Amino acid sequence: MKKPLLLLLFSILISFPSFSQEEPEAPADYDKNLIKVNLTGFLLKNYGFQYERMLSRKTSFALGVRTMPKGDLPLMGFLENQIDDPDTFKEIERVSMGNFAVTPEFRFYLGKKSGPRGFYIAPYLRYSKSDITVKDFEFTYEVEENGFFFEETRTLDLNGDIKGITGGLMFGAQWKLGKSLYLDWWIIGGSYGSSNGTISTVASLTQEEQDGLRNELNSLDIPVLEYDVEVNSNGAKMTFDGPFASLRGGLSLGIKF
Repeated sequence: MKKPLLLLLFSILISFPSFSQEEPEAPADYDKNLIKVNLTGFLLKNYGFQYERMLSRKTSFALGVRTMPKGDLPLMGFLENQIDDPDTFKEIERVSMGNFAVTPEFRFYLGKKSGPRGFYIAPYLRYSKSDITVKDFEFTYEVEENGFFFEETRTLDLNGDIKGITGGLMFGAQWKLGKSLYLDWWIIGGSYGSSNGTISTVASLTQEEQDGLRNELNSLDIPVLEYDVEVNSNGAKMTFDGPFASLRGGLSLGIKF
């Protein structure tokens, strides 16, 4: 009875090293570096680029940079058709803006394929800065002459910037179109955070002009953002502070390297 037991133990000991020396299955080969350009951003005069680096077969880190040269607001023709009030559109025409944004993100791919392919979830952060100019900002003020009061009008240029830091989540999908080409669809994303900034003008102002400019700036209807107005004989400054939110979407074309 003992011999069969000894033979069984001996066979197990012989076979055990062969199991321990087996080579692990080699991971599937996949592309690890992509550089991409945002196609839909060109419609809004936004030029965006992104570098994506795979950290493992299902996760990656991406860094995006977006810039819009300072100029008229995009889609002015569309805005003109949508705004019925000519005076309101005239005010919009006076605004020029440029912006810059940096967006780091982590991606978690959910499909079975290795590499940057399939549906993904991407938490991200974004830092943005918008450079704003309002040309010929118009305000009225009251003056007295020989016991009579009447209104006069003056225009000034306002300049400044608003910065924002937000965090959010994006859902997307990426496909490999050929040997080196990829299509990245940012299906939808949203972020929320805070912003701050200043817009100011430097000018010599009389007391009547200070009062008129202060009233005009305080009457502006700016959604979400809170702001304080300071006006003195040397000019005016608006200080912004408040929540900031943004949406994200688009199509990017990428190439591996």
